[in-house]
Amino acid sequence: MKLLYSPGSWLVSLQRRFARGRVMRSRHRNHPRLALKSEWLEQRAMLSVVTNTNDSGAGSLRQAILDANLNSGIDTISFNITDNPEIPGYETQTISVQSALPTITDSVIIDATTQPGYTSAPLVALTQSFAGGAASGLYLSGSGAGGSTIKGLAIHGFGGSGITVADTGTLGSTIEANYIGTSTGSNDAGNTRDGIDISRSANTVIRGNVIAGNASYGTILDGSTLARTL
Repeated sequence: MKLLYSPGSWLVSLQRRFARGRVMRSRHRNHPRLALKSEWLEQRAMLSVVTNTNDSGAGSLRQAILDANLNSGIDTISFNITDNPEIPGYETQTISVQSALPTITDSVIIDATTQPGYTSAPLVALTQSFAGGAASGLYLSGSGAGGSTIKGLAIHGFGGSGITVADTGTLGSTIEANYIGTSTGSNDAGNTRDGIDISRSANTVIRGNVIAGNASYGTILDGSTLARTL
């Protein structure tokens, strides 16, 4: 009987298969897309939806900020507020905070242009309902908060500034398409200090905002690291 393979060829074949499998495993381990996927799984972005105008609790802006601060990576806070039957259709929904909102310490995109009915003017307003104090509407601070975006809000009536970007760690943030110091209508409802206060934070993009009625400055750039702030 004639052999179709030489003695030991099965062993050579097995060795080749083993080597090929080892190489493939090595390639998968070092593949950049797989490495990115692994990193994404470790730092998974989170989407929170603000569904009511409550000061706190599930579905509130306060809770969404707290959750975003606890989750590493750039998270997104969108809006779908439908809980106020006294405000029909696509009228402005107002969040009246009873104490200062949490400082934003991790990168987040707060995008109020996602509120149903939004076209160009904000449909979500943020204001202060507690007496006294010098709280800003939104306050960004710390190295983790860099790259954040604040978009599509009306922020007015605060004892401090509308938005404060506080230090060098918050570089690369964007403030866009907000009404700051004025309500979504034409009436004046300024903040007690500045509209936007950028302090020592470079590469901040400020564009497409309506800033009016604030008691101090509309936008103030304070610090030596602001050369590239727009």
